[in-house]
Amino acid sequence: MRVVLFLGFRPVIAWPGPLLYADAHPRTPALSWFEVRGAATVRDAFMAALSDALNETPRPDSKRVATLIHRVLKVCAGNDARAVPETGAGTPRYTDAHVVIIDERLSAAHPFGHSARTRRVRFTRMLTAVLTQHPRGEVWLVRSSDPGRGEWLSEAVGVASSRIRLIEAHVAFASVLKTVDHVYTLTASEGFFAVLANITVHIFGSPYYAGWGLTDDYFPLGGRHARPTREALFHALFVGLPRYLDPFTHELGDLEAVLASLELQRDVASRFSGLHAVAAVGFPKDKRRTTEPFLNAGGGPVRWVTDPWNARMGECAALWSARSGAGLPPYLPHVRLEEGFLSSCARSPELCAPCSEVIDYSGIYFDARRPSDLSSMLNYGFYTQAELSRSKALREQIVAAGLTKDNFGRRVPRWRAPRDAKVVLVPGQPSDDPSLHFGSVGIFTMQALLAQVRKARPDAWLVYRPHQEMPRMRRAALREALYFADVVDTHADIVSLIEAADEIHTISSLAGFDALLRDKTVFTYGVPFYAGWGLTHDYVSPISWRNRRLSIDMLVAGALLRYPLYWDRQIRCFTTPEAIVQRMANCASRPFKPARSRGRRVRFMPWQGNGARLAWYFVSGCFALVLIYLWSLHEQRLG
Repeated sequence: MRVVLFLGFRPVIAWPGPLLYADAHPRTPALSWFEVRGAATVRDAFMAALSDALNETPRPDSKRVATLIHRVLKVCAGNDARAVPETGAGTPRYTDAHVVIIDERLSAAHPFGHSARTRRVRFTRMLTAVLTQHPRGEVWLVRSSDPGRGEWLSEAVGVASSRIRLIEAHVAFASVLKTVDHVYTLTASEGFFAVLANITVHIFGSPYYAGWGLTDDYFPLGGRHARPTREALFHALFVGLPRYLDPFTHELGDLEAVLASLELQRDVASRFSGLHAVAAVGFPKDKRRTTEPFLNAGGGPVRWVTDPWNARMGECAALWSARSGAGLPPYLPHVRLEEGFLSSCARSPELCAPCSEVIDYSGIYFDARRPSDLSSMLNYGFYTQAELSRSKALREQIVAAGLTKDNFGRRVPRWRAPRDAKVVLVPGQPSDDPSLHFGSVGIFTMQALLAQVRKARPDAWLVYRPHQEMPRMRRAALREALYFADVVDTHADIVSLIEAADEIHTISSLAGFDALLRDKTVFTYGVPFYAGWGLTHDYVSPISWRNRRLSIDMLVAGALLRYPLYWDRQIRCFTTPEAIVQRMANCASRPFKPARSRGRRVRFMPWQGNGARLAWYFVSGCFALVLIYLWSLHEQRLG
C-alpha cells in the first residue's frame, strides 16, 4: 500500500460490510461493504470517518432506526440469512445457558483483526476469563459467519473444558440471543448484533463497534472519544458509512432493499423447510445445473439418483415435471418441479437457464386429475389489498414489456384480417406437452381443436400458431391446418398474435394465461390451471378443484407471486417477479427469432467463459511487475 501511495495512486480499499448472504458462492457480489480511499492505515481512516459520523449534529429518525434494528435482529442476526428461522421445526431450544463465546477464523477478512498469533493469545485469554468469571453453568460456543481464512480459533488453541458446548451450525443466532446475558468475542460482527439486543458484550479485540461506551473492552482502544447511543451507532454503521448493492436492480441501493432480500431468503427457507435433504430422482442431466438452486431452497444437500430405491430414509424425493413416481418407497415424501410462468429470455429455452420454477408438494399445476399447491392457493388463499395492488402492477409491467414464459423476441404479423372480421387465435401445443395428457378432456390434438373452433366460429378470421419448438410443419399437417385456419403463422411471436386477436381458443396452452393478462376473451377446451375460476369460457364445466370465482388480480397473485420461486443467477439468490420482469424487458423487445430444432445446440468450451478473467490476471500481473521495478529503482537511487 505504501508503494502505491508513493507512486501517486489513490486506491479505494473495501472490505465486507455489516450484511452478507450466509454461505454465499465465491462469485456472489457483496451486499454491503465499507470503503476508504487512499489511506496508508485503513483502520485509522475508517475510525476517523466513524468518529465524524457520530459527532454530526443531526440525529437519526428514532422511529425508523428502531424499525431497522428490529428487522436486522429478526432476519439476519449474525449475517445468518439462510439459517433455519427461530420458529422453524426442529430448531433446538436451549434454556440453561447464559454465556456465549463467538468463535472466529484464524485470519479475519476485515482490517480490524490482528495477526494470527495475537488472535490465538487473545482467544485463550478470553476463554480463561469466561471460565473464571462464570464458574457455573454451561458456556456456548457459536461460530461466526464472518468471512475469514484458516482454522477456527477454538481448534487452534484447543478448548479443553467440558463446560463449553459447540452450538450446531443450523441454529439461528437470533434465537440464541434470546436466552443469553453475556457475549464474548474478539472482532465478530455477531458482537454488534448482541449490542443491538441490549446484551452485555465483552470485547478482547478492536472491532469498529467497540470503544464507544457500549461494550466491556478488555484492552484500551484509543481515539474513540464519542459516546453515542445504541441507535446512533447503528445508524452510523448500517446507514451512514456502508454502501449497499440493491439485489433487485443490481445497482447501488440502501439498507431497506438489502433487508427485503434477506427477508425473502428467510421466507423461502421457511416455506421449503421440508427440503432439508433432497434425493433428485431421474432428473435429466441438462436440468440438474438449472434446478439445483431451487432444490436447495430448504438449505439442505441434493443428491442425484437414477433409481427411486436409492433414496434414503429422511430425504425428500424430487421429480421433474410429469415423470412417474413409480418405485418410490411409500414412506418417502416427494415434490415435483417444473418451469415457472416467466422462465427464460433466449432464442431457445434449452440454451438459457430458467429464472423461475415451481416446487409443488401435492401435485403439479398442469395435472388436473388431482389438486396442486396452486389450486389450493387459489381456492383457499386470502389476498390482501396490498397484494392485489402489487399483482395489478406486476400484470401491467408484464404487458408493457411484452413478456411470456419463453421469450424469443417480438415481430408483428404480416397478415391483415378482413374488415369487421373477428380474429380468433389458436395457439399450438407440442404433442409431448404434459398438459395435453393430464389436462385434456375429449379434444387431444390440434386438428381436432381447429375443427371445433371453426365449427364454433365459421365466419371468423382463424389464425393458427404452431408451437415455437416445432417451427416447421410437415406438408400433410400444414394442409390439414389450412383446411380450417385462414392463416398458419410461424412468422410473428405469440405475444404479438395475442395482441392482434379478439379471442384465444386453446386446450391448455399457457398462451391462454398470457391472453387473460391482456384482457382478451379466452375459450378453453381442456383444464388448464387458469380455467374454472370465472375468467374463461370453458368447454369442460364444472372443473374439479375449482370452488371459487377469482378476479384476474387474484389469479395473478396466486400464479405469479405466491406459487413460483424466482432465482437471480447473477446475485445467486431468490428474487421477486418484478425484478425478473425488469431484467427480461430489454431482452424480450429484440427482433424475433424462432427456436432452433432440438438437435442443434450451442456448446461453449470451459476456457471461453474464463477468457476475460485470464486477461485481467495477465494485465494485473504485468502492472505489479512494473510497480516492483519502479520501487527497486527508487531503492537504488536512495542507496
